[in-house]
Amino acid sequence: MFFVIMKGECIMIMDDNIVLYDREAAVEYARTYALVYNKDYPNFDRGTPNSGDCMNFVSQCIHAGGMPQKEYGYLWFCNKKKHSSSWSGVDSFRNYLKKSFGNPRILFDVYETPEKLEKGDIVFTCVSNKNNKPGDINRNPFHIVILSEDYSKENKMIVCGHTSNQKDAFRKQDDETGLYIHIIGFAYTYFDSDWKDDTDKATAQADFGKVVLKKGVTGYKNEIKNLQVRLNYLGYDAGTADGIYGTKTVSAVTAFQRDQKTRFGLAADGKAGEATKEALCYPKQFLQDAT
Repeated sequence: MFFVIMKGECIMIMDDNIVLYDREAAVEYARTYALVYNKDYPNFDRGTPNSGDCMNFVSQCIHAGGMPQKEYGYLWFCNKKKHSSSWSGVDSFRNYLKKSFGNPRILFDVYETPEKLEKGDIVFTCVSNKNNKPGDINRNPFHIVILSEDYSKENKMIVCGHTSNQKDAFRKQDDETGLYIHIIGFAYTYFDSDWKDDTDKATAQADFGKVVLKKGVTGYKNEIKNLQVRLNYLGYDAGTADGIYGTKTVSAVTAFQRDQKTRFGLAADGKAGEATKEALCYPKQFLQDAT
């Protein structure tokens, strides 16, 4: 078992479902690319030096520290052709943390002051507001950096970042605008509280197969039946669970894809491919929050 303390709450996760954050790897990457750009990724400065690559850079560092990316389903990815907003946008990434989008999800804690921060942790700079409260993740961030040393080493924040490209630079402490995030690791499961009942969990873990399920496909009756049961449970009328991928099933899949397009990047084509089947495996309450 693995125990994590977040916001004073003890959460238990199985060992094989969590990857601890590799701080050394994240910082090594940060120092390597703090003053240059990795050509394997897009450059979000968009032709204007030092204008908007900060989140892209920190995402790369976190990825180097062990968080895997996936083009669909995880909602945190980047390649040379496209990327998720949570990869490149500071506020979108804050929302990713806040709402725990995706699987794996980032395990983290929020500190009111930076004294406990370790190398590899991240610091948002938020819009100044007299109503800001230290440790409040609901503030509006516009910049982000990654620590390259433990705060305790020099009793100050030493960071790397893009936009104003910097390597092992001093960052002034400002608890009104600073949002201090301590990254613990990455979990590949849902916490027990996410599952409201056994039927939800059972239908989500049913076998949907590895092939793309679509109208006219044969030889996968059990997989289609499981898909229909899950869709019906989630409130999408797939008709009788008979294992036939007919018009009602197509309509149900399409409706689900439309509702979850923003969260999972699904195409509303009525076909149950890998991304759609992965999205169907999320808890009912989690999926309903997006509609």
